Amino acid sequence: MIRPLAAILLGALGALALVFFTTASAGDNLLFHLGMMDMEPAEREAELTVRMFDRLYVRFYTSGGDLTGLNVFPAANLVKRRIVQDINSWAEQGMILSHDRMAFEVKAVRIIGPDTAIVETNEIWQYIIRDLVTGSRTKEGKSNLIKVRYILRSSGGKWHVEEFEVFGPGDKLPPLGKLWRM
Repeated sequence: MIRPLAAILLGALGALALVFFTTASAGDNLLFHLGMMDMEPAEREAELTVRMFDRLYVRFYTSGGDLTGLNVFPAANLVKRRIVQDINSWAEQGMILSHDRMAFEVKAVRIIGPDTAIVETNEIWQYIIRDLVTGSRTKEGKSNLIKVRYILRSSGGKWHVEEFEVFGPGDKLPPLGKLWRM
């Protein structure tokens, strides 16, 4: 009776060890769920990723579609595609939607899983519509205060923006959807 039970336990331990040593993020996952993961480096990297995302975002729009740097833009492919499609839509109308970030304040950085982070910001943006050919202003925009919730994933040790949600200054941020909760 003891031998079959020992064999089952040994097999289960062997399977766990195999999963642990063959899955790249298994150690981080275990440390996170045991409450032993050092969050500070991950939080710092997540914030730096959002700052880089914003810098390149502004450059892509303000240039009217010069996508130099798209390969290092820390965003999921669907986010990149959405941005490129929007820039192209403006260009088809002969316009550039120029962005000027007036203020950027990180309100919160939370690591909600071993490979998932949330960064919440308050930002003020000035939007100016320019002519695609001459670059001259065709319409002066206004300054907009917005709240942004960035949802980041880590892959291969690097963070990228998986999604971002924009809210008005008085809006209460809704709870995260099931997809993002761990």
